[in-house]
Amino acid sequence: MCNIFVKASCHKLHEVLSGLNGQVRDILSTTSFGYLLDLPAQSGDGLLIHGLLLHMLRPTVETDTAERLHFRFSRRTLSFGPEEFCIVSGLYMGCCPRSRIEFSIMYKHGYIENTFRSRVFPYRTDTSLLVEDLELLILNQRFNEISAHDGVCVILLYILNQGFLGKEFNDKVTKEFLWVVENLDGCNRFCWGSYLWSKTYTNLPGIFKNFKDHMSKHPTKPYVYTLLGFVIPLKIYLIN
Repeated sequence: MCNIFVKASCHKLHEVLSGLNGQVRDILSTTSFGYLLDLPAQSGDGLLIHGLLLHMLRPTVETDTAERLHFRFSRRTLSFGPEEFCIVSGLYMGCCPRSRIEFSIMYKHGYIENTFRSRVFPYRTDTSLLVEDLELLILNQRFNEISAHDGVCVILLYILNQGFLGKEFNDKVTKEFLWVVENLDGCNRFCWGSYLWSKTYTNLPGIFKNFKDHMSKHPTKPYVYTLLGFVIPLKIYLIN
């Protein structure tokens, strides 16, 4: 038995995106995440995802090097890697910064106060903005008073932080995302597929060992764990 919590389940995106209209919705529909406007309500599907992960083959040096996962269903073996992740998620694959230093090199203004944040959230700093601030603004009347461009930036930050990374209400918004979403054209060209895959893959290979260790020490005790990263594309790929 197990209890699993899938943090990035996208279950709250439907509530937020379904209420958008006007220019904000029109502009968002032209971005890399526009397809999410038609996203039906999602559930965590924790037990389903756990069942799928039980079919994951033991990681090897070769699979770790290639950043690929392999699953065995009856006589069929399925392989899932960055290419499949990007195809299912509909996001670009390619080279992208993965650390704060790499982001600051790509975005020369990285150490300068973000103008979007200072304009929309003047009571916060670039490093203290919370997911809570995004959601409260989106669901508040004040959201209709800011510009359509700023509104889309707020929505994109919410999608990335809460929807894809599964951050909680009191978690800080990833500072580097502020630099990316401020320029919508650059945001559309950013290789979000590769970035999110890197955040997802690192959390999956070790699950096999953790589960086995737990069962050997506590065979009658449920295994409780939190699944980090954006695993919805993996679920869709394996089911289909």
